[in-house]
Amino acid sequence: MRVPWSLGLVGALSVITSGCRGESVLGMPCNDDRECNAGGQWCDPATLVCVEIPTDGGGGDGGRRDGGRSDAGRMDAGGTDGGGTDGGFDAGFDAGLDAGPPPPPLDCRAIRDLGLSVGDGLYRIDPDGPMAGAAPFDAYCDMTTAGGGWTLVYAYTFTAYAAFTSGANAVTPIPSWPVNATFPSVPVSTTAPTSLTDYAALDYARWPELGGSFLVLSTISDGLVCDEAGGSLVNGVSGAISCSKVIFLSGLCPAVVPTQFLNGVGRRGPALNASNYYYYWDGTTDSNWPTHDPCGANMANQLIGVGTPRGAILLRR
Repeated sequence: MRVPWSLGLVGALSVITSGCRGESVLGMPCNDDRECNAGGQWCDPATLVCVEIPTDGGGGDGGRRDGGRSDAGRMDAGGTDGGGTDGGFDAGFDAGLDAGPPPPPLDCRAIRDLGLSVGDGLYRIDPDGPMAGAAPFDAYCDMTTAGGGWTLVYAYTFTAYAAFTSGANAVTPIPSWPVNATFPSVPVSTTAPTSLTDYAALDYARWPELGGSFLVLSTISDGLVCDEAGGSLVNGVSGAISCSKVIFLSGLCPAVVPTQFLNGVGRRGPALNASNYYYYWDGTTDSNWPTHDPCGANMANQLIGVGTPRGAILLRR
């Protein structure tokens, strides 16, 4: 038993003698419950005096726990028995559970670079990051073409593929990119496509979040990868682009690639230009037609008789 030496020799001997006999030391100074070893007494942590254990709902071990003197009290308070070790571990473990899953990657390139790709398909992405306002969404990722990491932003088909060069033919739908609104237009989409045959377009205002390089795919013409060189498809800036063919379907003009991006301002849609239109995303149904010419001459050199005529634009940082 530890004796409070502030009592003096006589008082200390009294505590020791009383403690040994198991008699009451009520009212005596104390440092812990062991100095108040008579039944029904404990060391009040507020006054450091031996007092009766309360019996009105706070007695016994429960009263000591509430007062912070028992083992349970030390665990709750972060003491030696629990808070410093077990309690701290529990708090950290709970915090880890509360944190939830990690945020989605920014885009398909981030998924590729993080080693999370399992091939072409649908992935959850968050292009503006976890701290911004726009919610994550599911996007189709091409993880195989030209190095992979491409995020699909636009998938389309045609209104009159069988009569390709007629004024009734157009790509459909179109993104919310700038065009001459006085012409009759096909529907405008602002919903991200989830596959190459889910004909839709991510809101054009969000395209810059996904990068300036673009991949053009089509089942009726050759596939291209293009980088900005003054012109910008995602920002709607007419100017130079640097392109290469990555998919050969037509067997025509293997060395011809577009060198200019033309925005759709004042026109029926934007275009990629070589000596003339290579790809022209005409979204109107009263005149003109949506050129897909692998020779870049604005001619009907697209493939005919394709069962699922379609096209797509994908982006990468």
